[in-house]
Amino acid sequence: MRFVQTFFIEGMECKGCAKAVQNALEIEQSIKVENVSLKKKVIIISSENTVTIDIMNRLLSGTKYVAKENI
Repeated sequence: MRFVQTFFIEGMECKGCAKAVQNALEIEQSIKVENVSLKKKVIIISSENTVTIDIMNRLLSGTKYVAKENI
């Protein structure tokens, strides 16, 4: 069973931003980016386990983006 979660990503404004976020998150092999909404600045992921804000921000730490909330 995979868990689907939606996160607000602060600073994600363009396709390049979305790709950078996707690349950073998918370093974790259990995470797959399912959808990105630049208009809403959210990303939908699926994973084998629940992903916390702390995990999201650890994965994003090499970027300028910050996960703010699990919607």
